[in-house]
Amino acid sequence: MLTVWIDKSINRIKLQTDDPSVKYFLQSSYWDTRYLPRSRKSGRVFVTDRIYDEKGAVNPDSRGYYTFTLGLGWAPYIANVFKPYLSPTDYRDLIEVVVADSYRTTPFEGLRDYQNDDVLHMLHYKIGLYNVYTSYGGYKLYLLFK
Repeated sequence: MLTVWIDKSINRIKLQTDDPSVKYFLQSSYWDTRYLPRSRKSGRVFVTDRIYDEKGAVNPDSRGYYTFTLGLGWAPYIANVFKPYLSPTDYRDLIEVVVADSYRTTPFEGLRDYQNDDVLHMLHYKIGLYNVYTSYGGYKLYLLFK
């Protein structure tokens, strides 16, 4: 059993399952070199990064369900990784978090063709991250969306 919904009260994704192995799709473990204050030098430590809030995810509730809370930015990842296990309604709700209802399709004046292509593609989504290289023309884009 896997259920996903958007909790509007906290504006986060909730994922509930009875399978404890789901958490391994939501975390990454690796060895890293970090400063160790106790020994006052750098050393290797085993680190586990989690994309979910730890509260309530470690232990199951009385019914045996694990509940994971994630940020809205993880909606595409959850939709793609767990698509075979999600109901069509849950999948649609996750995609609606990211994809814009309506968006501009006409090019902007003053931008190059590749910039217009990229900006119009970016406007298909409600949330996201866009990174460009030096001399791409970011100042023009900044003025455009200011």
